[in-house]
Amino acid sequence: MRISNGNLIIEKIEENYHIILDEHLYEADLNHPSAIKVGEDIIPFSSPRYTRIINYKDHEAIETYYENTADTSLCLKTLVYIGDDNKVEFSFNVLRDDERVSEILFPNAFKNLSRDGYTYLPYGQGLYIPNEYDYEYKDLHFDGQFGSSAAYMAMYGQYDNGYGYLTIVNTYWDTKYVIYHESTKLGTGIQLRHLPSLGKYAYLRKATYYFEKNLDFNRGAKIYREYVKEKGIYKSLKEKRTLLPSIDKLIGASLIHFGIKTHINEDSRFYDKYDMSKNDKLVAFKERLNEIKKIRSDYDIKLACHLDGWTHRGYDNGYPDVLPVNEEAGGASDLCLLADEFFKNDEIFILHDQYRDYYLDSDDHSENNALVLKDKSLFEQAIWAGGRQNYLCASLAKDYVKRNVDALLSQDIKLGGYYLDVFTCNELDECYSDRHPMTRKECAEYRKDCLRYLLTKNILAASEEVSDWANEVLVFAHYAPYEFMLKDKGAKRMGKAIPLFNLVYHDSLIIPWPMEVYDEDYMLYALLNAGIPYLIREGAYPNTDGFFKSKDISFAEKVKRSKIVADLHNKLAYREMLSYTFLDDEGQRAIYEGGININIWPKLNKYEIIEE
Repeated sequence: MRISNGNLIIEKIEENYHIILDEHLYEADLNHPSAIKVGEDIIPFSSPRYTRIINYKDHEAIETYYENTADTSLCLKTLVYIGDDNKVEFSFNVLRDDERVSEILFPNAFKNLSRDGYTYLPYGQGLYIPNEYDYEYKDLHFDGQFGSSAAYMAMYGQYDNGYGYLTIVNTYWDTKYVIYHESTKLGTGIQLRHLPSLGKYAYLRKATYYFEKNLDFNRGAKIYREYVKEKGIYKSLKEKRTLLPSIDKLIGASLIHFGIKTHINEDSRFYDKYDMSKNDKLVAFKERLNEIKKIRSDYDIKLACHLDGWTHRGYDNGYPDVLPVNEEAGGASDLCLLADEFFKNDEIFILHDQYRDYYLDSDDHSENNALVLKDKSLFEQAIWAGGRQNYLCASLAKDYVKRNVDALLSQDIKLGGYYLDVFTCNELDECYSDRHPMTRKECAEYRKDCLRYLLTKNILAASEEVSDWANEVLVFAHYAPYEFMLKDKGAKRMGKAIPLFNLVYHDSLIIPWPMEVYDEDYMLYALLNAGIPYLIREGAYPNTDGFFKSKDISFAEKVKRSKIVADLHNKLAYREMLSYTFLDDEGQRAIYEGGININIWPKLNKYEIIEE
């Protein structure tokens, strides 16, 4: 069966789709066809009741109806439509559910087999996977779920022999992806995995594929940029600044990220039973204040502060009951003094908080508020400093945010920004509670409501990493790293790092970058991406989330390096990253609006900034 718009051809052969553009074949990967997952079994689509060509949006489309698929009671209808502009919509609608079906894989993966071909993914800041690359993609962040650090953006693409395609996942909330790649074989495939929402496929699922000649990752990023603008997902810093002029205080700042109190509970993964002294740390607010004053007296530098561990029990403890302000460190009065130090210098002061981790020993803990899993059990783990925890259902989070932020403001603690940990990094949750059921799509909206509340108080909204469902309300993110920055320096990289996210969103968010020096100097990536620098970056958990011991650099040298990066951010914060290119000698080039070229050679620890 074949349909065409006069330029692009779609062929359906049995249950697989092949795309032809200018005689170039985007061939279906027959090893990874459309399928359903039942238990651990992946069962290909087969024996449709009918397949027919219908008129859809004044164009031909292929409609297929599957009944009792793979010996289940699942019934679904698929539709493949081709538009005038070579956009192809792949959609399906489930007409009868079967609770045994945990995933629907649709459409088929496409073969990508040329030696020069590659796949690009919004995994962290961006990932470029050559077709010939020694890596097994088995353990993705959050199992490849869109809306998490596994996919900051709802897109991916492939390029092969001068032809490429971009996939935009229109209904991404309940969608994951899988990568098919064997270290010893040439080629990479990628396929969407559609999940039930509260146990049901309750709405139309859709992904749009763009097929073009020379559709590389730069072109794919710009198509996606136009898409998110049209959808109202993208909002520029200039637009955000009209509501929050204090954004200017972060432009060209050097970020100090440090903590106050850390207490590791005995049932935490990080508890050290051999050296008990490592389980507790306390630095008073006044001590931090003196550190800041010393920096000011010694150096002329614009600062911003992100403060952890100011809460009642310390970092990653007792959430969401963060008050009173830690008394051991000096209490609310001394926290006021620390915040005032930044405000009187027209700088931003940001407090860290958390409204997903829900600790069992918190004063206000109730199982009635916890996230409920499909089997009606409560999610529980004991990893972080506070020990045993559930997840707080996001539908209830805003009340806690409002309670705590309002209480801080009532004590005259000046909040320039407020950071809600993990919201834009971790996967979207669903909750099966009878009292507060929540879909993943609703979870995104509830988390956005928490961030939006901060904006109503003229507080810059911040979170961890940069999932674009939050872009409308997010101003600052605690980094958006390349995947290799989060791992031990000897670990195998998943591919080549590319600034895919910044090609779409650079002029929309303020992102700080690590400045550590290993075999490579991470300052180069801070320059390439024109972000703000971390001047001080303390981690509560060693060798976790990118906090590894680097080469020693004097503080004076750190200030000098930070000023270089901050000065560039002053020039480029409001400008679009236009393109990114690989150079000879493993160099890289980013070109920004206004003709500013930033070239880096990480292995040579060399960079140049060219202003045309």
